[in-house]
Amino acid sequence: MKTTTQDHFVEKKLKRVELVKASQDHLGMEGEHFMTTTHQSTYHPLPLEKKQASKESVPKNFIKRTPVELVTKYQSDFSGSHTIEPSRPAPPPVDNLTVNSFYSNDFQTVQRAAYPGWNPLLHPRPEPAQLKEELTAMDRERGGQVEGNTVTKLAFQPHEPQSKEPVKRPRSVLRPLNVKFDGTTHSKSVFKDWGIQPRRRYGDPMDGISMRPLVKLDSETTTGSTFIPKKGEPMKKQKPAKDNLELTGDQNFSTVHKETYRIPELPQCRMQMFLEQQMAMKTSQTQESH
Repeated sequence: MKTTTQDHFVEKKLKRVELVKASQDHLGMEGEHFMTTTHQSTYHPLPLEKKQASKESVPKNFIKRTPVELVTKYQSDFSGSHTIEPSRPAPPPVDNLTVNSFYSNDFQTVQRAAYPGWNPLLHPRPEPAQLKEELTAMDRERGGQVEGNTVTKLAFQPHEPQSKEPVKRPRSVLRPLNVKFDGTTHSKSVFKDWGIQPRRRYGDPMDGISMRPLVKLDSETTTGSTFIPKKGEPMKKQKPAKDNLELTGDQNFSTVHKETYRIPELPQCRMQMFLEQQMAMKTSQTQESH
């Protein structure tokens, strides 16, 4: 089978690119070559001599020093701490209690003898003071509402907030005087305000003024004039033209792989067979009824 894509896009085989071999060098080594440098010929290495060990003369009458005791009085009195093994717990005493088989197994205690108790079957629990009917009657009278007032709430009621009266302040005795305020201080009297003094400028009076150029600035650089950009053309698409081919006849999509390797059918389950029989019986019954 051959598809339309394989028919249009044909594989193009290219030759293998071989490596470029370098040309042979025509320069050759001729004559005799001496690798001895001027430094080697001028400074010759000295021969190595065996070093003789110097023997120091030891005096015959050598006086030994007295031994130095490096242990201090503190170290001798307080020796270093030694690890002491932890003490083992004392074993408990041997239990000497045994069950005497000669005594009777009577577990009567003083508590049981003093408080014998009673039988709940002979002495049942007394009924409550208020019967269920009385409680339902009280609930009907209240209309299903429960009063939440307690004795503490009725006795200790919250205080009602009282309106605060404005504070009555006494009137001021001072009266404003229609006199001009004198704000003169010692600093103002000593340091007088001389105002802004004019500043004299020295140098070129035209310095710092922006002058508009009369001639257009040539902003083209050497790089811009040398390396001129080239406009690239859009790449043409290599997609083949659409063919108006009409597919006629029957189309078979079965492949050789499908025809060769088929899935084996699984054995039918008994439950599935039973369900199919039931469905067939139901359909036959519905057809007969109609």
